[in-house]
Amino acid sequence: MNKITKCILSNMCMVYKDDEILVIDRTKLDWPGLSFPGGHVEKGETLEESVIREMKEETGLTIFNPKLCDIKDWDWGNDTRYLGLLYKTDKFEGELKDSNEGKVFWIKKKDLKNYKLSQDFLELYNLINNSDKKKIKILAIGSSVTRGYATNGYSFVDMLNEYEDNEYYFEVIKEAIDGTTLANIDKDSYVARLRKYSLDELKSFDYILVQLSTNDLSRVKKEDDVNDETTTLGAINEFLKLDKSFNNPKVIFYTCFKDRDKSYENRIESLKRILEKDSLGFIDFYYDENLINQDFNFVMQDPVHPNINGYKFMTEKFAKAFINLQEKKK
Repeated sequence: MNKITKCILSNMCMVYKDDEILVIDRTKLDWPGLSFPGGHVEKGETLEESVIREMKEETGLTIFNPKLCDIKDWDWGNDTRYLGLLYKTDKFEGELKDSNEGKVFWIKKKDLKNYKLSQDFLELYNLINNSDKKKIKILAIGSSVTRGYATNGYSFVDMLNEYEDNEYYFEVIKEAIDGTTLANIDKDSYVARLRKYSLDELKSFDYILVQLSTNDLSRVKKEDDVNDETTTLGAINEFLKLDKSFNNPKVIFYTCFKDRDKSYENRIESLKRILEKDSLGFIDFYYDENLINQDFNFVMQDPVHPNINGYKFMTEKFAKAFINLQEKKK
């Protein structure tokens, strides 16, 4: 039996300066959109010689000291694998020049989402851009605030995944369905969705972030019982029982900023009472003075849902909190 797999070698390189990266808008119809310059390794050349040549041909620039950051592996079928060698460098000279492969230009990293990107580009960008950083992996379980109800599905989760820090980067999985509850009253509850993940899968996360839902106030009719997961307090207790399965606590709750609501305030007090002293506790937005002192309409789209400004504030606070937690582990 022939067990040898054919391998095609290619390369890509992210050339960067300050907060800008060099991209190419490819003309090929089978792979349209923005990508990084690069191409195939040709017979007789080293891997480094290949990426330097490709960059010269496609951008007009001569690059120096390209650093291999990662390798992307595609299975092409027919016993063929396509390996993409992913490089980056900020050392280059020359003037930009378009080629028949496409137009090349500089864009700011934060503006990437405004462009049509080629298939897999964001994954490749993250592999290269974050190669020197430590990952903070989070499972975010919630409802409309976690999802981004008033912002077309774009929330603090997406902003954390784009967050720029010198030492850390975030990989946050959004597990959010509008209108759902902490209390396990249907198949979409927080508890039910948590149980879709195996214990090993949950152990792969650094943190499990849980929204203190406002939907429980209207949808859950039972009186709170810490031993009944169909009540809000019982559901919170299920997350805390799970937390004891880990070597280090992972579960952390967050409160929502919203119009003043006595019922929600009572829910926060119940959360405080059930949290154990060795838990990670919760990240509070409801009582955050910096938010309270803002014009409500500047950060909120409606009485419950943040707008983009609100999510920016949440993202900064979340990022600082999780980075501080990681620093304490050192």
